[in-house]
Amino acid sequence: MEHKVEIDEEKRPPNDNRKRNAFAAKPQKEQPVKKEPTFWERLKETEISKTTAFWSCLASVVLTMMVGFWWGGWVTNATAQKMVSDGSRSAIINRLADVCVAQFNLDPAKAEKLTEMKAASSYQRGGYAVTQGWVNFAGDEKPDSQVAAQCARLIVEANP
Repeated sequence: MEHKVEIDEEKRPPNDNRKRNAFAAKPQKEQPVKKEPTFWERLKETEISKTTAFWSCLASVVLTMMVGFWWGGWVTNATAQKMVSDGSRSAIINRLADVCVAQFNLDPAKAEKLTEMKAASSYQRGGYAVTQGWVNFAGDEKPDSQVAAQCARLIVEANP
């Protein structure tokens, strides 16, 4: 392969008598394009200190707990016990109110008593059920006001 010798064609004024350099034209190699490293390549090269790793793990734990308790439905032991207590209480009230309605239906004068109950205001109806004895259960010292209110509500709803 021959290389052509070229004379330096540098622009010079006419009175410049310096020797012109002859040089051989070398074939130019293509410069490799430097590719910027990707995120994952940079991540592999990083070294994480123990302190950074510790605080990252701690932040992950705290974030997981926050998401779990706010959106995940997690509850503490005390909240779970309160939910169970409230649920069982409402189940007992509903069950006893059904027994109260059955006692109302066994009353021979239920039509007149239903008219009297409907004439009373909604907050007095529970007291009316107590005075009629529909909410008195064996072993109770005094009738439960919530059971009486639920009983009166069920009686009025069942007999429009």
